Amino acid sequence: MAFKRVGTGSIGTRDYVVLLFGNDANDPLFIQVKQELPSCCAPYLPAPRPRFPHHGRRVAEGQMMMQTASDPFLGYTRCGGHDYLVRQLADHKAGIEATALKRGVLLDYARLCGEVLAKGHARTTDAAALAGYVGGSTKLDRAIAAFAVAYAEQSTRDYRRFVTSLRKAGRSRDQA
Repeated sequence: MAFKRVGTGSIGTRDYVVLLFGNDANDPLFIQVKQELPSCCAPYLPAPRPRFPHHGRRVAEGQMMMQTASDPFLGYTRCGGHDYLVRQLADHKAGIEATALKRGVLLDYARLCGEVLAKGHARTTDAAALAGYVGGSTKLDRAIAAFAVAYAEQSTRDYRRFVTSLRKAGRSRDQA
């Protein structure tokens, strides 16, 4: 077992990699045991009790709902008073070079990402119940569009501040 370095969103949490063997040394299996914290949405939810008091279970069941085929080792456990997600460690993150996203390729890529995201979300609920909740109004559509525009504007402002701070840091370094 070894500690695993975590990403930005998991700073301060425990993350372990466990090496197991099947029939012999040529049959390795790496398992990740990752601490799960309460949802960032929890403070804003009106329910007096969370649906899943076990945070590893909440994440595992959410993944099972959204993924067409889940990891057969996907599960959860509690140890030392902390909730953990358990899954096979398979860092097969696919990506595309940003320089390849030219002309229509960027639009095709954006559409594909949107479709995959929509499919995952569509698997998490009853379509008829959701349609009944949303109704025939365009109010939700307008709210989502307004949020997207505001988010894009904030991202642009954040990027400008970031670039400005880099320039200032570069000038400070040059003057030293």
